[in-house]
Amino acid sequence: MTLLHQGRPRYWIPGFDRVHLALPALLGLVLLLLITAPSVPAEARRASPVIPSPRAVTAPVILSPTAGAMLLPGQLSLIEGIAPAGAEVHLFWFNQALGAPTRAGADGRWRFSVQGIPPGVHTLRAAVLDRGRHSFSSPVLFTIQTPPPARSRR
Repeated sequence: MTLLHQGRPRYWIPGFDRVHLALPALLGLVLLLLITAPSVPAEARRASPVIPSPRAVTAPVILSPTAGAMLLPGQLSLIEGIAPAGAEVHLFWFNQALGAPTRAGADGRWRFSVQGIPPGVHTLRAAVLDRGRHSFSSPVLFTIQTPPPARSRR
């Protein structure tokens, strides 16, 4: 048996009914909105990809000498690589241009003839210039060995 005080239960607090009935109603409304809200597909949430220009510059690649090669003096006479067909290829030894530019053939292959590179560790890079933009190859580090001293016979 519940004791009544002025026609209400004894544990009744003013404002109790309004607050405690509003919370489940609000929670129900939020759930209803979440259920009925249209879901966005995962593809639509991703950032749109960058679309390259129709004639994107492709970086040249140095095929010979290979990275890390150990060469004897005079062994390096030809530097070869690939680039976009018909592209003008510039070769750089460290940061200095090496010779006149050359053109890649229809198959994309290009060649530079070189002479007199001294012994030591060297870096080569190739570059393609297309519509005012340079595209560089990865640097290729190689070593030309110092010749051993000549042995004298007694």
